[in-house]
Amino acid sequence: MIDKDNQHSFVKTYVIAVIICIGFLAFSLLFIFHIMRLNQQESANYLNESAQQSQTAVEKQISGDFQTLDGIAECVGDLVVLNADQVGQLLKRINDNNVFIRMGFADKSGIIDFYDINGDIHKNVDISREYFFNDALMGKDVISRTVEDPMNPEHYIDYYAVPIRHNNEVVGVLCAVNKSSVLRKIIDAPVFNDRGFTNIIDSNGDIIMRSVQTGERYDNVTRLNELGILSVGEQEKLSQALKEGESLSFVYDSDAGKEMAVLEPVGINGWFILTVAPQSIVRDYYNKTAIGMILIVLAACLIFLYLLYHQSKIMAKSRNELLKAAYVDPLTGQRNNVRFRMDGEDILRENKNAPYGIWYCDIKKFKFLNDLYGYENGDKILKRLSDILLNHNRKDDLFCRVSADNFSGIRSYHERVELTDWFNELVREISESVMDKTRYLPIELCMGIYCTDDQSEQLTLNDMIDRANMAQKSIKEQIGSQMTFYTEEIRNQTIKETEMEALGKEALEKEEFVIFMQPKVNIQEGNIIAGAEALVRWNSSQRGMISPGEFIPLFEKTGLVVDLDRYMFEKACQWLRNYLDAGRPALNVAVNVSRLGLFQEDFVEYYSGIKQKYRIPDFLLELEFTESVMLDDSSAFKNVVEILKKNGFRCSLDDFGSGYSSLNVLKNLSIDILKLDILFFKEGTDLRREQVVIANTVAMAKELNIRTIAEGVEDTEQVEFLKSIGCDVVQGYVFSRPMPLMEFDKMLKELNGRSIDVLKD
Repeated sequence: MIDKDNQHSFVKTYVIAVIICIGFLAFSLLFIFHIMRLNQQESANYLNESAQQSQTAVEKQISGDFQTLDGIAECVGDLVVLNADQVGQLLKRINDNNVFIRMGFADKSGIIDFYDINGDIHKNVDISREYFFNDALMGKDVISRTVEDPMNPEHYIDYYAVPIRHNNEVVGVLCAVNKSSVLRKIIDAPVFNDRGFTNIIDSNGDIIMRSVQTGERYDNVTRLNELGILSVGEQEKLSQALKEGESLSFVYDSDAGKEMAVLEPVGINGWFILTVAPQSIVRDYYNKTAIGMILIVLAACLIFLYLLYHQSKIMAKSRNELLKAAYVDPLTGQRNNVRFRMDGEDILRENKNAPYGIWYCDIKKFKFLNDLYGYENGDKILKRLSDILLNHNRKDDLFCRVSADNFSGIRSYHERVELTDWFNELVREISESVMDKTRYLPIELCMGIYCTDDQSEQLTLNDMIDRANMAQKSIKEQIGSQMTFYTEEIRNQTIKETEMEALGKEALEKEEFVIFMQPKVNIQEGNIIAGAEALVRWNSSQRGMISPGEFIPLFEKTGLVVDLDRYMFEKACQWLRNYLDAGRPALNVAVNVSRLGLFQEDFVEYYSGIKQKYRIPDFLLELEFTESVMLDDSSAFKNVVEILKKNGFRCSLDDFGSGYSSLNVLKNLSIDILKLDILFFKEGTDLRREQVVIANTVAMAKELNIRTIAEGVEDTEQVEFLKSIGCDVVQGYVFSRPMPLMEFDKMLKELNGRSIDVLKD
């Protein structure tokens, strides 16, 4: 059911829609009438064009006939003696080769012998009284009006007469006869689907040739002024046009209604082409079109209004459900982020002096939980956490799921210890409630809290949530469930990290990151340098040398470490290419690859491409991976290692023993090198047990054809022990600190393959 506001909104919308439809209909009608006027003008233009086409065709036909006759007359006039029999025989031969049905020569007496095209001869025909004969004697080319053929009453003919000159004097008349059907075919062309017609009239307004389309109602009409009723003005224009031989368009009233007429001068004998069509033809056609278009527009408006009404009913029916869905998280069934921020602002505004904790919580390693137990169980964990939060809610407490496994909320308190106790209780309850599903990977929460009693400036709820999120992120990498309160130090650290990230991007562009090499010494072959690890150092133009421990963790969080990995790899390849081009002996160079860099889609393609670009021989480049990549996707890592080895890379597992090392790593991965972490030498309390573990790890690696490197070695006793158990290579301060490329190159030249000495303390 629609409430009053919704009802008012519905009525307002519907009224606006009706007004729009009326406006659209009115505009459509105006447009249709405008188109009708244009079409009427177009029809008038069409009538003019039709008359002009008829005029052109008639003029062309008559002019062509006169040209033929003038040519014959000139030939006849050139005869020395105009003998009737001689001329007659000549005309008979000529007439056999043209379109005229008969032809003859008349002297000034007007007596003529006509020679038919079929061979008949009509002797002594008197044409002396005919106007066309007399006009021709006066030197004019003349065509008669259409008359009945005296030789064949069933046909109608037109007489053509042209003067025959001899010594520039008219001595006779060449007369030819043609069927009137020749010209009638021209004016019989259909006009407006045979509802119009075309006639030929003379300058007196007399009709001299009718079209077959003229119709019975014009049978008795012989003059132009008998067609219908013209206004005085139209009559004057018509008379002027006939007199001056001008074109004219006019409208007159007839028994059948108004007629449109066009007058076009032929330019011969004072003739005109008269083309007529009922005005109703155009009007009726476009009226029907207009009515059809109006009905279509009206139907469209009605359909639109119906659909609008129907849609409005559907929207009104589901409005409450839609509003509810807009503010409810579909997974937890509680407030969503939008509704939480709306309600939270209201609570903080109404309770300005009450202390509230604005918190932001994240489930640590939730991606691994999803991968390990499936998305369905992951959703159940989120739902369970939501239920626990709801059970702990008090008056004015709110929470929502922000996104994925991130929750945010508002909680009232008197003492901050209440918030700490509440968080610990949340951790206990969520851990106990889902223990059967996550026994291999326990649930760990990470929460940051911003307390309003610390507020030194006016902040919005969004600002407070951002600060709580800052606090949460500051402890996210710590082990186990963690909770902390926001402090300005956290904000300053966040700002510092943001600035350093921006500085890092600029440093990559300026190439401020430089390579330091730490030699790797083969202790089984006389302490000779077997290679080196390329380590990054940042020589900032603004802050000087920056420790890797300060920027590497940050770059890993922001993703900038991928660009740094690739930058270092290409720089190492450039140096190695120059080193080899100088004729120096082959040297193994190891480059670190971050966990994030490894799982880029184009990882293998990029690294293989750079190797090929600098033409580095196979197996001189070693890519070092930390064992933590095994936690992300061990099968994918295994596949990448196999592809890299096929592309000429050596692969080593770095920091073995410092994290989640297991025998599965050695069993399942076809790595080339295993790097033992210095933690083996520093964190143990039982040296004998420690040495047993190390010795057996090295032994297992040898059995699997995996070379071993001990890194971080700092004293000679450790070197002697490692040598005794068969460890291949040592890397550490006992032989050399990391050094710039120039110093490393100088060391290689000075040693020239000889043993490197142990550094003294």
